[in-house]
Amino acid sequence: MNRGSVLLEVLVAFFLLAVVAAGLLRSFGEASRVLRASRLRLEAFRIAETAVENLALGRPAPTPRAGFRVEAAVRPVPGGRPLDEIEVRVSWDAASAPGAFSLRTWRLR
Repeated sequence: MNRGSVLLEVLVAFFLLAVVAAGLLRSFGEASRVLRASRLRLEAFRIAETAVENLALGRPAPTPRAGFRVEAAVRPVPGGRPLDEIEVRVSWDAASAPGAFSLRTWRLR
């Protein structure tokens, strides 16, 4: 083998390594974004669950932590049934993953 072909093989190996490394870095970045979005959704679920429990017991919905908004409504179910519908919507405006989560249930009056 001559020196030119060895140098070419080394350059090709470095190029392939760079392509694989770039793909892995991109995958880690995407996984990080998905994890952040999952954490926000889980926090929204916890807030909504607490709010529904409080409203079902006749207490006000709790104040959420910064970055989250809670909209809650308690309405009678139509048809003369002794039921109320409780609906809670939690939304957030995180730059990485804005979104909303709704939770709905019924309670006996």
